[in-house]
Amino acid sequence: MNKTTLIISVGGSIEPILYSIKNNNPDTVIFFVSYITRDIVKGKIISNLQKADNTHIPYDFILTPDEQSIGKSTFVLLNEIPKITKKLTGQMKFPEMVDYTGGTKTMSAALVWACSEYSKKFSYIGSLYPSGRDKNRAGIVISGQERSFLSENPWNQIAFFEINKGIDLFNQNLFPQAIKIFEKAEKKITNEKK
Repeated sequence: MNKTTLIISVGGSIEPILYSIKNNNPDTVIFFVSYITRDIVKGKIISNLQKADNTHIPYDFILTPDEQSIGKSTFVLLNEIPKITKKLTGQMKFPEMVDYTGGTKTMSAALVWACSEYSKKFSYIGSLYPSGRDKNRAGIVISGQERSFLSENPWNQIAFFEINKGIDLFNQNLFPQAIKIFEKAEKKITNEKK
């Protein structure tokens, strides 16, 4: 059985995290955390990880060594995601869904960057109207005003990585390998781009 995994960056606000988990309904969750936000997850989020049938959603953590370093954060994600996903689901792969709402801007950027080639959907929890935010409509989303913005991975829609790999193979005169990559890309690309 193919389980859906959500990886989510965590900041100081728990409401968007809980909203995302409820809205995206994953089978397993990976929390991308700092030392401080790991304690927030343990203290305020874990107890709310219940499925509709009252079973507990399996979860694990990836801890950034430095929430202000995009390089260190990306490196730990690329190394740890396949291992953690295998532990949770039995398959070494990247999560299907990525929520980059919480954490530092650096953590969010690292999460999107690390998953850009592999994940299918990206989620962001915002508000529908500017009045759904504090600090004169420019701050965090007010509890109860959350809205999920879910989008397909834009790189998948244009088969960006596959096309570039195919071009490299073609330029190396590796034509059968290039054909396989281009056929894979053709299946991925939306109709208007084919």
